[in-house]
Amino acid sequence: MHKRFQMLRRGLAAGLASSLLLLAGQANATSIVKKTLDEMVSQVDRIVVGEVVATDTAWNLANADGDVVYTTATLHVERSLKGQDAAENITIFGPGGRLDGVETMVPGAPALGQNGQRMVVFLWDNVEGQYMSNVAYWGQGQYLINEQGIVERTGQSEADFVRHLENRITHLSE
Repeated sequence: MHKRFQMLRRGLAAGLASSLLLLAGQANATSIVKKTLDEMVSQVDRIVVGEVVATDTAWNLANADGDVVYTTATLHVERSLKGQDAAENITIFGPGGRLDGVETMVPGAPALGQNGQRMVVFLWDNVEGQYMSNVAYWGQGQYLINEQGIVERTGQSEADFVRHLENRITHLSE
């Protein structure tokens, strides 16, 4: 009986391992290389501080499967730190969101937030249709500001973080 149990256990383990290998072979993945703040400051087209004033979700029909939910957010620009002065409102976009009872979550994608969410965002210009998001380096190019005025990823006050960015922009453009 003991020998039969060992054989059954080995068979189950082998079957489970085979199933996991098959699933791993079918997985799609994207890797985002971590960028330093200086790299992002020097490489992006624009950096703005703003507040989300509207969001919308839609199916990404350009996707081969046609089953990815995309979110667009209208960001009211309060301050432009780098690049041409932004219009009063700009649109940022990225994969993820909830639509028709389906939720798409994409790890690492920018969190486009809800109305009232404030953020500092690093942007690419003229990318619609070329990339999955105009927020540079996905979530790395987005710094959410909480209700207390603290930049969540750095723990700095918004004023200190913006001042730091302005210093980096000046230094890197010399």
